[in-house]
Amino acid sequence: MGTADFDPGVGVDEHISSGNYNGYLTKLWSDGSYGWTRIVGTGDATVFDVAVGQLGDVFASGKFNGTIDFDPSAGVDNQSAVGEYDAFTTHFKADGSYG
Repeated sequence: MGTADFDPGVGVDEHISSGNYNGYLTKLWSDGSYGWTRIVGTGDATVFDVAVGQLGDVFASGKFNGTIDFDPSAGVDNQSAVGEYDAFTTHFKADGSYG
């Protein structure tokens, strides 16, 4: 667990890990400037694949265990693994809002 600043410029966008394994998605705009970073799940979640849609939407898939809130905003989207690890796919819109 720890804190990391994901903004490579002079700005600060710090995120704190919330489990043993955390996945993060970082958006860079077409000019290379920093867009946003979102944590994928609030517990043990590992991201294996990322895809970007034609409109800039971001899709991530991987595995998780326990119960995890996949919505990084004030909203809640709790999902519980049935086995030791379950697969997930999650979606963020181009502006970083949860899908």
